[in-house]
Amino acid sequence: MNMQSIGRSPRSSIVGFLHPKEMLSADVLSRMAQTRMYLRNGQTSRAKAIADALRPLAPLDPKLMHLRADCAMSNGDFHDAITLFERALLQSDHADLWSGKGTALRALGRFRQAAACFQRASALAPKDTEHQCNAAESLLKAGQPQDAFDSLKLGTLNARARHLRAIALSELGNRKTAFTFAISALQEAPTSEALRLAHSLAS
Repeated sequence: MNMQSIGRSPRSSIVGFLHPKEMLSADVLSRMAQTRMYLRNGQTSRAKAIADALRPLAPLDPKLMHLRADCAMSNGDFHDAITLFERALLQSDHADLWSGKGTALRALGRFRQAAACFQRASALAPKDTEHQCNAAESLLKAGQPQDAFDSLKLGTLNARARHLRAIALSELGNRKTAFTFAISALQEAPTSEALRLAHSLAS
């Protein structure tokens, strides 16, 4: 898929010339870390207030825009989060930014676009299997089980990836192989979800 179709504008050398990257001060970095702590503790309003106050100090810094996007998502403002991720991506083509944008798109039910973001994140960070899994999960929700199956590389299958492959194979009508993957996932990570899938495929 063309990355333009998921809302990202091409990187511009003119933008970089007009807005050179700013170095974040120790104080800003400390306050950003504090904001992350508030997010982890569920204090979303407090986190957003600090992030918004930091904005004038480094309006174009991708890490700060990422933080503000995460604050927006924690408050359910997914459209604002997408806008912030897109602005950050103009400054830094980073896997975490693509993954964050994918998460926001998925929350809005835009599963095919979300999958494209996770696939881009996977291309940038191929050792992180969560990007592959998030792409596959989004493709399943988009009604594309074959694409979901193909997106999970055999060499990087963990329990979640095998679970998703089992779902994709089941939807494709290959229940026997699906059951094999489901049992493998269940043995590695015996969750209630994995048990339900294995049981449904065994019946």
